[in-house]
Amino acid sequence: MDSIEPRRISRLQRALGAWCCGWLVACGGGGDGPGAQVAAAPTAPAAPASPTTLVGRDFGLQGAFGGTLTGTNSQDIILVTDGIGSLWAVYGTDAANDFKVAGLLTGDYNSTSTTTRYRSDGVDWGATGTAWGLWQSVQLELSLDPTTPTMSGTVTSAIGARTIAGGALPADRYQLAAPATLDPVRGHWDLTTSQGRQLSIDIAADGVISGTSGQCAVRGAIKPSVSGHNVFALAMSFQAGAYSCDSEPHAGSDGVYGFALAYAPIGGGLQLVIGAWNGWDPIHLAAAGKR
Repeated sequence: MDSIEPRRISRLQRALGAWCCGWLVACGGGGDGPGAQVAAAPTAPAAPASPTTLVGRDFGLQGAFGGTLTGTNSQDIILVTDGIGSLWAVYGTDAANDFKVAGLLTGDYNSTSTTTRYRSDGVDWGATGTAWGLWQSVQLELSLDPTTPTMSGTVTSAIGARTIAGGALPADRYQLAAPATLDPVRGHWDLTTSQGRQLSIDIAADGVISGTSGQCAVRGAIKPSVSGHNVFALAMSFQAGAYSCDSEPHAGSDGVYGFALAYAPIGGGLQLVIGAWNGWDPIHLAAAGKR
């Protein structure tokens, strides 16, 4: 994605600002006599939300499915859902060897029948050079069976439909229902985002993330999903000093949260894939690296 619309103050920030203003007015005067005024002490702008808090948004990530997306330049897709109906789908090329991400699709549970339906407003098909536009609404109709595993369905927008088919990741010995462990992912990672930016991070033994992305300092957290399945919950924030950093297109004011996945590609090595977004601002992060 070559550009992104200007950053918006999140609804959460606006709500907190209104609440604080109301509180100050209500508390109003005081002091030692009638009409006494006490100057309020200046307050520094709030720091970005704690990544430890954000990573708590893990509602039982269910492990990863892999497949192909027909009719676009990006044929590979890695899809993760959670226990309350949210979905992240990172798409790109060559997931079996060295995955190069092209974008992220996020969705929410919409209705139920024999298939599971999701609606998404955050798909960046334009990064692949296709006719799909930016931030358009699309609908996914998916059938997911973790026991096989299999994945099938369609992605539909106003200009047409694309078929999704697959199930198992193109990986060596990846087990969808096995618990994820931090040991394999500890240490340094050089990742590339869907915008072509470099994201360099270090993962400590306790899951704390530190690193850099362009001019931004990165802090975050990663932990095995509470579901016990083979995927991590992840959150990252991007800072310039004590403030949120807007110089990177994926650096949302409240940080981003989603999943991280580690698997051994058929071509060897260890692959790390990240799919995360900001629930208020139109910000997403799709990144992958191999070591």
